[in-house]
Amino acid sequence: MIVNNVVLVEDDRELAMNLRELLASLGFNVSAIFDNAIGAQEFLRLNKVDLLILDIMIKGDMDGISLAREVKKKIDVPIVFITAYSENDVIRRVIDVSPDGHLLKPFSRESLKTTLLLSLSNYKKRLSSGAKKKKEETTIQIRDKGFISLIPTSEILYAQADGLYTRIFTVKKAFIIRDILKDFEARLDPSVFIRVHKSYLVNKNAIELFNGKVIQIKDYVIPIRRGFYKELRELVGSHRESKN
Repeated sequence: MIVNNVVLVEDDRELAMNLRELLASLGFNVSAIFDNAIGAQEFLRLNKVDLLILDIMIKGDMDGISLAREVKKKIDVPIVFITAYSENDVIRRVIDVSPDGHLLKPFSRESLKTTLLLSLSNYKKRLSSGAKKKKEETTIQIRDKGFISLIPTSEILYAQADGLYTRIFTVKKAFIIRDILKDFEARLDPSVFIRVHKSYLVNKNAIELFNGKVIQIKDYVIPIRRGFYKELRELVGSHRESKN
């Protein structure tokens, strides 16, 4: 197998050079190496890339996990993490990004080969599954005054817990259903709808502004739970952050 246009982000220069040679022996051509997120982002903006291999701890303010999150907002490319860190908080953040592969340092040539081949296979399956899913309009059934309404999930702005009920606010109107928020949340795409507070679930694509305490969606102001601000910035992007 020959894979061209591999981008490697690794701040250890010697390791990066060794890894490039190792990748070449496996049929992976490294077209660019960066030690920071900014350079990698600019390259990805201007060039087609077949595979992105990221160290987690790199130079600059943005680590490899945050870089991967930003990249996934703009392009669809297979991503593999390589790292020496296996702490629970690091693994949790890696899982949240949903990479196609993850490899702990130090690793052998064979383990690298296996990880990359599995990652590319996972990526192809994901593309195939995503294409199939796009053929179907994503809707959810909501009972309203004796009738069943089919609501596109893209029109749901947020949902609020109300005891045994859940209030659902959409672009056009509000609904109330006899379902707890946790069960309603299970019916939605977790990559789009995020629990920002024990009583609130929001469509991240509908967020207009946010700060460390609240989110604004149209005329609605929604509280966020304590300690969630940093994760929210990573999930949504700092460009929608309120400066007030």
